[in-house]
Amino acid sequence: MKKAKNVIRVVLSVAMLCTLTGCASCDRWKKSMDSEYNGGLNREVIVYSATGVEIWRFSGRFDVDYTSGRILFDDENNKRHTVYFQNGTVIVNET
Repeated sequence: MKKAKNVIRVVLSVAMLCTLTGCASCDRWKKSMDSEYNGGLNREVIVYSATGVEIWRFSGRFDVDYTSGRILFDDENNKRHTVYFQNGTVIVNET
């Protein structure tokens, strides 16, 4: 009887784990791990002026760090880019 309870617990635990792998937070975690250990995600940064004119565009494989008023990232050639946006708009797309 004790062995049957342990088998049921294991089966239920595996079922719960399988169910959780499809949730949004698990997908986000998988994407974060992929980004962390594989050199970033394929992204595109587009900077627009306050009037909506495109000023700068960059694409590549990198991680983005956002702090108040700026976006910071290192490109594939280990060059650091800092984008300050006070009056414009910066869009970071995942490609």
